[in-house]
Amino acid sequence: MRYKIIIFVILVMCSFVSFLYANDEIEEEEYKVYSEIIKQVIEPRGSEYLVAVESQTKVVPFPWEQRPLREYLLEKFVASDENSVTKEMLERFVGRNLKSYNLEHKFSHDLHISLISREELRDIFKNNDGGVAGWPEFYKRYPNAEGIGIITLSRVAFNDDKNIAFVFILQSYGNVGADAEFSLLKKENGSWMIIKSFFDWCS
Repeated sequence: MRYKIIIFVILVMCSFVSFLYANDEIEEEEYKVYSEIIKQVIEPRGSEYLVAVESQTKVVPFPWEQRPLREYLLEKFVASDENSVTKEMLERFVGRNLKSYNLEHKFSHDLHISLISREELRDIFKNNDGGVAGWPEFYKRYPNAEGIGIITLSRVAFNDDKNIAFVFILQSYGNVGADAEFSLLKKENGSWMIIKSFFDWCS
């Protein structure tokens, strides 16, 4: 009897691990959110620009080094109206961004996107000089990314109805040039639109 219980527990654990693995991939709807965000970044420059996107998701922790990410987000972004970030969404956001995930070429077809691996970024910025030598090398390899630089994305958190989305984007483009913001998007008539952007920091 004890062996049957042990086998049952093992099977349950395996099923749970399989469930976690099955949900480890970035959802199709997240790529639609990413595409809308990226279109807003390149809109002033024209669609011919190449967008260099880091091939793994992450949340850059600069603004909340001294306290937990959850507390920082709750304090800054929770509001009560229907087009706002809810506490539940932020909990999902934190949970989804505890680790990095691999991005794939599933963005909108009208975007020119090149996924850049962390290995290549380390090679470009290997001198560890704050980007002094790295950025010229980057723009040499990706001349059509001039003025846009490198975009880093977080995982997207949705509300229960999946018509409100919350995402973080970091845009790095020079030695001391970087912008970071959280964006809130709403889905209307099948399309995502940015309704609020929380500009977090720049350098």
